[in-house]
Amino acid sequence: MRQQLRCATTPLHHQVDAAFSAYALHTRDGYSDFLLAHARALLGLEVALEASGIECLLPDWPQRRRRDALRHDLLVLDLAVPTPLPLPDTLDSATCWGLVYVLEGSRMGARLLLERVRETPWPGQLHALHYLQHAGDSALWPRFLSQLQQAAAELNAAAVCRGAELGFQQFIAAASQGCHAQAIDNRSTAAP
Repeated sequence: MRQQLRCATTPLHHQVDAAFSAYALHTRDGYSDFLLAHARALLGLEVALEASGIECLLPDWPQRRRRDALRHDLLVLDLAVPTPLPLPDTLDSATCWGLVYVLEGSRMGARLLLERVRETPWPGQLHALHYLQHAGDSALWPRFLSQLQQAAAELNAAAVCRGAELGFQQFIAAASQGCHAQAIDNRSTAAP
């Protein structure tokens, strides 16, 4: 299943990499825009997965969830949480597996991005790295692959690939919308 997913999504993966490579992660503004774009994709994906029962498929889902870390970083940088991109109301299990494949791959990529961000420190940076640091548990990826492989016999591989394609498309759309950091007044605005 992993090889099928990789082959089916390689062009989209390259598009995501190209879209996010345009973000200047070494600056506060560039990093802020990066976080906003990720929030537009990730927040909706995680909520949709939970509404579709992802914890029944992946009992360790609470360890994988990153939206709280992302919201924390947005708050630290005085950024408003953006509206997530729309998704279907319900997702079948194959679509869920495909989406989690994308999210877990994103987590692995976050390790590399964390190093890029740290290369050029700016004031307040250390307090706004929770989202990228969430990649620290290196056991999550192999455990996900094992769980996916165990479920593969009951899944339609094409549907899992379509789910992964949807996940990549969400990140591409979020990156292309060019979020520009919008400050909020934390004293008068409650966190979502």
